[in-house]
Amino acid sequence: MKEGFFKKISQRFTAFPKRIMDTFLRFPLSILCAVALFAVSDLEEHFDLFSNTIFQRLAVVLGIGIVLFAAGELLLESLGAKRLKFRIITGAVIYVVLQGYYFVFQGFEGSRDGAQFAMIAGAVILIGLFALNTKTHSDFEKNAARIITRVASSGFFAGVLLLGLVAVVGAIDLLLTEMDEKWFIEMVQICFILFMPTMLLMGLPERDDGVSYPKPVSALLTYVILPVIMIFTVVLYAYYIKLAVTRSFPIGELGGVSLAFLGACIPTLILITPFENRFSRVLRNVIPYVLIPVIALLFFTAIRQIVLFGVTPPRYLVIVGGFVALVSTALIKIRGGRFQRIALVITAAALIISAYGPQSAYEMTEASQNMRFERLLVKNDMLKDGKVVPSSNISSDDKEEIKELVRYCDRNDLEMKEYVPKDNTARKEAFGFDIDSYKSRTKYFYTNERAVKVSGYDYIIEDLYNSVSIPELDLNIPKMTKDENIIIKIGNETVCDISRQEIGREILKKIDTENEKQSAESMTYDYENERIKIRLAFGNISLDTDNRENPYEYGDFTLLLKVK
Repeated sequence: MKEGFFKKISQRFTAFPKRIMDTFLRFPLSILCAVALFAVSDLEEHFDLFSNTIFQRLAVVLGIGIVLFAAGELLLESLGAKRLKFRIITGAVIYVVLQGYYFVFQGFEGSRDGAQFAMIAGAVILIGLFALNTKTHSDFEKNAARIITRVASSGFFAGVLLLGLVAVVGAIDLLLTEMDEKWFIEMVQICFILFMPTMLLMGLPERDDGVSYPKPVSALLTYVILPVIMIFTVVLYAYYIKLAVTRSFPIGELGGVSLAFLGACIPTLILITPFENRFSRVLRNVIPYVLIPVIALLFFTAIRQIVLFGVTPPRYLVIVGGFVALVSTALIKIRGGRFQRIALVITAAALIISAYGPQSAYEMTEASQNMRFERLLVKNDMLKDGKVVPSSNISSDDKEEIKELVRYCDRNDLEMKEYVPKDNTARKEAFGFDIDSYKSRTKYFYTNERAVKVSGYDYIIEDLYNSVSIPELDLNIPKMTKDENIIIKIGNETVCDISRQEIGREILKKIDTENEKQSAESMTYDYENERIKIRLAFGNISLDTDNRENPYEYGDFTLLLKVK
């Protein structure tokens, strides 16, 4: 038995290089995207070749490329069109799409960018699922379940590999020689940028391969997810009965809760299509009808909120999600992968439409909130000749609503009308009251350069969150907090008292405010008098780049000290 076990292990290791080569031949451009993503990440980590925005754009496009190029190959396999010319044409079309998205996506500057990327990523994943066995429409649910299993297992194996590599590097660091922390980052990149995508692609289903439905997913759906859905359905309907009895309107959060419920129900009902047990058949027949009132109330709640307070991205997505859920619920009643694939296409299209374009969630929100804002100004006679003017008789309610509208647009990176000043001081002059915007103008800057050439200092002090003393010099540095000056005392004499804002002003002059990553030299502050010489070497610092007088927010630094 032992010989058989070790023989199997040996055969698996021997066959692994061939499986990798087969995977590369099956998905060449996806593997190249993974390698390129690893190379870009590694070069950025070690050599700082790209600006922060360029790096984010490259990483996002290459990550999406891994999925899209794989989807293209799966689609060709499904259609039986694996000839080289078809693969070249498909690859070229996907490349053009990725190139276009590279110019559309401008990095993660705010919550809006993150939300748009999440929608596009969701659409790309759905397109990948759609590509499986597109021509025959067979085993759609089984293949979708197999991909879920493969993603989970690939992530698990990558995590185990990471633990092993970290243990090895940690042992070398502890027992043999000191290892730079960049080696640990390297391990993460190898495991999750190279190894995990390769493992995932290696296990993607092939056309009509006859593999059975994965048992882990079957057990998860049958014994965990379906019972939870049933319990949650009872809770939701109990709330509906409460609304009917009390004759009250649903709370605003109901739309999001209902959408999350539908988002769990509909994929589950699609995945249990192949199940032949009576319990699953009953649920497939009953739950679509149960979902109709949920969708109806979801629409009612979102529309009521829009009428009262205008469009917002969550309300927009609730409406779009409700439409997708309604179509998907109808398609679930038609057994078979052909019709359920349509739900994937509709959902992917809805996500793309919601992310970009004049009809997108954020564009519609901008238009709606600006319309509300303009109505308030006109109502209070505050808009004259295309300019905002103060009003002496504006009500406190309208004043608070104007404040909240401006704050909301600032927080969510929404453009307001051109007549709305961007600076808080100018806004106060225009409106006649303080808007007190919550928009954060603070930017975070850091340096990865760990080696800085210094000379002429006697001490290096790293922990300044506790008081530091040097007895032989009778020198004391009190514990520092965010707002306090940096104070150094020799005996009872204060030899150094530096304002944090002074430090912030000097560093702001030296750094490139368009990039997060800075050179080590630009992140330093020097001070010298007749008693003392110091240098503050910052690893990271947060500065309000719009406030030149008081920019300093927070920073971690090492202090180099020489007493004369």
